[in-house]
Amino acid sequence: MNAAETPKRKSGPPRGAPAEHALRWAAAAAVALALVVTAAAQQARVYRAGGMWVEETSGSLPAAANLAVKMSIGNVSVQGGNRQQIDYTLTKRVAAATPAEAQRRFAQFHFSAAKPGETAALEGVVSGLPQSLNAELLVQVPRKMQLVKVTVINGGNESVSAIDGRVEVRTSAGNLRLDEIGGSAQATSGGGNFEVGKVGGDLVVNAGGGSVHVSSVRGNMTASTGGGNVSVGSVSGSVTVRTGGGSIDVKQCAGNFNAVTGGGIIRLGSAAGPVMANSAAGAIQLFGLARGANVVTGGGGIVAEFLSGGSTPSSLQTRNGDIVVYVGRNFRANVQAEIDMANGHRLRSDFPEIAVTDPGGPSGARTIRAAGNLNGGGPLLRISAMSGDIEFRRAQR
Repeated sequence: MNAAETPKRKSGPPRGAPAEHALRWAAAAAVALALVVTAAAQQARVYRAGGMWVEETSGSLPAAANLAVKMSIGNVSVQGGNRQQIDYTLTKRVAAATPAEAQRRFAQFHFSAAKPGETAALEGVVSGLPQSLNAELLVQVPRKMQLVKVTVINGGNESVSAIDGRVEVRTSAGNLRLDEIGGSAQATSGGGNFEVGKVGGDLVVNAGGGSVHVSSVRGNMTASTGGGNVSVGSVSGSVTVRTGGGSIDVKQCAGNFNAVTGGGIIRLGSAAGPVMANSAAGAIQLFGLARGANVVTGGGGIVAEFLSGGSTPSSLQTRNGDIVVYVGRNFRANVQAEIDMANGHRLRSDFPEIAVTDPGGPSGARTIRAAGNLNGGGPLLRISAMSGDIEFRRAQR
């Protein structure tokens, strides 16, 4: 057989190689194959749009139980749906005079995609000081994922929707949006606004100073913000909200309610559990109370509607404002009320069993008190206004 007829040897370890060398060769071949598959799964194109150079890279990974996304900069959107794999598109935009300059800036953002074990990991890391470089990552995943975790280190807006499992998102200063989350959710931003739709488990929100809007939570909810407003639709569990100076508005709470603000208004539509509300200088309006309330405000009026009550005492206190108490048929309480500085103010009641004591006399500082048992008596209801009117009215429901 001549040289031309010599059969080509198939790829593999050298003949007679020790077993150890064969194993090393097999491992190296597996790594090389994985790299080839990853490269084949990605496609990139560069074009101009709106005066910017754009590099768009698309790829895919096999389905995984978990997704972990970490970006140095940029916006991230994760969308669940009826699919069997993970698809992603990374879009970079730069302002550059030439294609070569644009390519150099694109290269400063290093992106990798891998699936170690049960977690699909997408990571974008910036090197140097990129100028006018923006990035957006869109990830489309199977809805049935167990955990989606997204982190943007330097700003960036984040959005996660249609995920059956748990979600954790964090950004230093961007806006966050969550919707159709089947499990629990945690969201943190140093300064952006929060828009949350439906969450099937517990919800924890930490905002450095932005506003928080939540539609519905089928669990407990905890939210804090440095100064923004908080508005909530319905919560199947307990609610704890703290804001440095914004207003708090919760339509329906099926558990305990605890709200604190540095100066805004607190408004509650209904609560099945005990209520605690504290505002440094804002009005407080509480309706549909079923288990009593403890309320303090430094400079606003108080409206409280007690429809029923258990064994929990209640207290309403304001330094400067009126207090109006609506009493339902099933609410029982031993009432003690007083206006400390009643000059020009009055204490009025629709209930004859509440006796009002007014010392009368010339205008000036005087104290008006009232006491009595509502609907046969029950836990103590103490009402105190430093300067303002107090009224007891019959609830219309």
